[in-house]
Amino acid sequence: MVIKHNMLALNASRQLGLVQTSFANKTEKLSSGYKINRAADDAAGLAISEKMRRQIRGLSQASHNAQDGISYIQIAEGALNEIHDLLQRGNELCVKAGNDTNTDEDRNYIQAEIDQIRAEIDRIAKDTDFNNMEVFDSSNAGSRSVEMQTVMGSLPNVTRYDALDYDGIVNEAQANGIDFLTAANLEQFSTDLKSEYIPTILNNIQNALPSAQPPVSGLEIGLKYYYEDSGTLAYVASNGVSYELGINMKYLENNGGQIAVDGDMATTIAHEMTHGIMFDTVTNGMLGYNGGDAFPGWFVEGTAQAVGGALNYIGEAYGYLNNNAKLSDWLSELTDGGYASYAQGYVASMYLGYVAGGGGTVDSSTIASGLDDVLAHIADGYSLSQTINILSNGKYADLEDFETSFEKDAVQFTKDMFAACGPSGCGSIALSSLSKTKEEMLNGSNSTTGNFFLLNIDQGGLINNSSKYQNAGVDPYTGGGSTTTNGSRADGSINPDAEKTWGGGSSGSAGGAGVKNGGSVNFIQAGAEAGQHIDVDRWKVSARDLGVHNVKVNSADNAGKGITKYKKAIESISQIRSYYGAVQNRLEHTIKNLDNTVENVQAAESRIRDTDMAKLMMEYSTDNILLQAGQAMLAQANRSQQGILSLLS
Repeated sequence: MVIKHNMLALNASRQLGLVQTSFANKTEKLSSGYKINRAADDAAGLAISEKMRRQIRGLSQASHNAQDGISYIQIAEGALNEIHDLLQRGNELCVKAGNDTNTDEDRNYIQAEIDQIRAEIDRIAKDTDFNNMEVFDSSNAGSRSVEMQTVMGSLPNVTRYDALDYDGIVNEAQANGIDFLTAANLEQFSTDLKSEYIPTILNNIQNALPSAQPPVSGLEIGLKYYYEDSGTLAYVASNGVSYELGINMKYLENNGGQIAVDGDMATTIAHEMTHGIMFDTVTNGMLGYNGGDAFPGWFVEGTAQAVGGALNYIGEAYGYLNNNAKLSDWLSELTDGGYASYAQGYVASMYLGYVAGGGGTVDSSTIASGLDDVLAHIADGYSLSQTINILSNGKYADLEDFETSFEKDAVQFTKDMFAACGPSGCGSIALSSLSKTKEEMLNGSNSTTGNFFLLNIDQGGLINNSSKYQNAGVDPYTGGGSTTTNGSRADGSINPDAEKTWGGGSSGSAGGAGVKNGGSVNFIQAGAEAGQHIDVDRWKVSARDLGVHNVKVNSADNAGKGITKYKKAIESISQIRSYYGAVQNRLEHTIKNLDNTVENVQAAESRIRDTDMAKLMMEYSTDNILLQAGQAMLAQANRSQQGILSLLS
């Protein structure tokens, strides 16, 4: 027997310590409910569990995100429901106005309600928000023409009449064989240009294309006479704040000692003035940055020809009116450039206006209305591709699709247009009828232009009046050359990529006038990982985007066009609502999938981390018994050495 080392007690103590550790561990697990409370409990299990926890919490939040997305969509859908009702009412009013039992006063009452419908659509487009965020892209909400008129009305009107050197001009004319000009008749002709001819042409342009509003009031046109032995009858040059109208004296005619301008001169001036308006006031960069071609030549020249009339150019096509194959082949030259830019380009621009105007009867008002919408959309920042897709109600996907389809689609239109123009007609949308003669470009009933343009007779050369516009708070453009600008955006800022912005760009639409903003997409984070999101497009649903911003019901014909526009708009909103409905259904399925995934991943994580209470209680009971037994055995082992005392007594 020994007393230095009580091996029985040591063994009992060691066993008791093991049981106590196990007992304490089980107590912790039972009290916490987890079988992993520290990495030491299960190092691999902890890592797997934490990875699953990240996924579970991310998926749970994604489910909440999807629910918020549904709320966002329901707000948008509710707003679109109201727009739908407004459009249905507008369509109803147009149908009512189409009845000729209405008086002009009746139609004025109807127009007043239609104007309020337009205003309310714009208000909904601007004011619908979710969490202080605009639901729709309202960049085009509101009347652009009203805004322009406000700007124009705030600037000064400058009238000035400086005498030209008529004697010197007459001497130049006589040196080139023109002997009927005198200083007196040239001065009278200049006065007629200032007070009658140019105001008439410009008013015709403005009436046909009301979106063609200059950004400044009293924009000046300088007059210059020159002689050139070429085919150029006249030109218009621009420095961005003023124009110069050049008249080639070679083409002035003698009418009993007085100067006369023939129809070709009138259409040429109208053509060139249209260029000036389109380049400097409608698109602010029709030719792109620093003159780089952004728009196809057929559109640039064809639109100007649509205003000036183009029967001189398209005479060749008359021979093909009874041969569809040859006519189609002629139309296929649209993108060949050169002559085709004026001839086939004229037909293409007229056809584009016809399609954008809602089709129906081939007449100047339909085509003019459509081309005005084209220019207005471009001025509002849409590319030509997008504009074609929007205003064709999805018939053409983009610019390329239009150009490719043109040779077949426009055959019947071309024949109908020739029939409407007639053999002596001008074919100009600036006149009330396509059958009016070229001479009527100069002889309209309007003799004043108000705040539109002023013809300033000066000594020739471009007018240096930049300071006037700068003082009025308007920065002049700095473009140079004939009808070119520096590629400014509609807001006046420089467009660094004019070709892409103005001429091209992919289309995105609801199959009609409502257009999604391709650069503005809301992401619904619908997963626990980066990139797992559902895209919800923002849509443009203003009256302008829907094509009902300029509905007029002052006649049965215009009411019919309004019906067509409201029909397209209703179809567009229906498709947008259908889009939102599809996204909402998708989100609802997403939520179900997320919740199911969370449930099953949670179950897997539970098996790794949660305590099996029944099993652990069984083990806990065993450890509890062993703990008590160990304590008893340790006590007995400690008493076992007390027998040595009996040997010592």
